[in-house]
Amino acid sequence: MFLYLGKSHGLLWELLLMGVSLAADCPPMCMCDIFKVNCRSKGLNAFPKSLPLSTRYLDLSDNSISEINSLELNLLSDLVHLDCSYNAISEISSLDFLAGMKLVYLDISYNALKKIGSTTFERLTRLIVLKLNNNKIQEVHQRAFESNIGLRVLDLRNNSLSFLNVSLIKRLHGLKSVYLSGNPWECQCTIKLLSQWLMESKSTFPGLFMVCLERHRMVTGNEDDIEMALYQRRTSVVRSSKFKV
Repeated sequence: MFLYLGKSHGLLWELLLMGVSLAADCPPMCMCDIFKVNCRSKGLNAFPKSLPLSTRYLDLSDNSISEINSLELNLLSDLVHLDCSYNAISEISSLDFLAGMKLVYLDISYNALKKIGSTTFERLTRLIVLKLNNNKIQEVHQRAFESNIGLRVLDLRNNSLSFLNVSLIKRLHGLKSVYLSGNPWECQCTIKLLSQWLMESKSTFPGLFMVCLERHRMVTGNEDDIEMALYQRRTSVVRSSKFKV
């Protein structure tokens, strides 16, 4: 007797061969509902195993998880909401989201990510909200969000970005909110196009501005943030001039 599995089941068959459990039990210490698994603040050091295959909402926030278990995650083909915030994840790849076609909400904020590659989110074609704030991201590939055309909220606040290719977000025509403050932007020609685009798009992103105070210091935020930064800058200049001989 032969068992035939079509191409659509190729991933499932591969996972079975690698010994991944298909049990629909609730992971220890987590709370499970019909479509929801809540593992928030459970002291987890690793990605939970044996997640119910029907899971649509998965909360893994506020733990000590250092990496995403792609084998377990890719079994959740109906997952639409994934919260991995406040963990210790330092790297993610496209292999982590092979079966994430239905995912619309992804929160990986407050982790240790350093780079977003060109194919990291390429399979997440339905993604609407992407939170990457408060990581250590130094580089975002110019094609990082090329497949995420439905993205409406993008949060890159409080990272280590000094440059961001404006084409990266210009092609996201459905974008409603973009957050860029708290990054060490360099006030050079490379960032000029991004600053100019934000000014031209102020009707779409009201209150978001980028202003150069010094060569290596740019302020990003709303009008109140800019006004406060300019005031502090003027005050600093006045104070320093008082001590010149």
